Amino acid sequence: MAPFSFSGTKRTSNDQKRQGSNGHLHMLDKIPFSLLELASIRQGGSAGETFQHSLRYAQRADELGFERFWLAEHHNMEGIASSATSVLIGYIAGGTRRMRVGSGGIMLPNHPPLVIAEQFGTLASLYPGRIDLGLGRAPAQIRSPPARCAETVAPPTISPPKSACCNSYWHLL
Repeated sequence: MAPFSFSGTKRTSNDQKRQGSNGHLHMLDKIPFSLLELASIRQGGSAGETFQHSLRYAQRADELGFERFWLAEHHNMEGIASSATSVLIGYIAGGTRRMRVGSGGIMLPNHPPLVIAEQFGTLASLYPGRIDLGLGRAPAQIRSPPARCAETVAPPTISPPKSACCNSYWHLL
């Protein structure tokens, strides 16, 4: 497969026309490009259709030689389907071959850090060298949790786990 060219197409012999007198391709051809996917639900569409579209988008980016495909985490937003970021990362990584896949930012106030470390440790085991973990600390966006959950929600703490089985994932945080 030919690497990505800034023009959005695979490099061909026509690219020689764009080479300078020293034989180097345009400087922008050497920049590793990445994409950030919001997973917007099209009007009249469904979350499932959005995930399929996101996968096709990622597969095309992988074919074109993009370096990374990041998914943004958003909660409680109509029209955005990327609230379960680690699940989508697994789906996209499983459907692509080479490109790195990751989070544009997992908001730690919304998740227990140990759960995120375990999820991304598992993803990194399934797709070695291809998973990125971006972290953020925006205010918690989960509004009005159901009564059965209200008592179990506690602010996350950032400290290494006591269990030896989880220590191998802790380096991700």
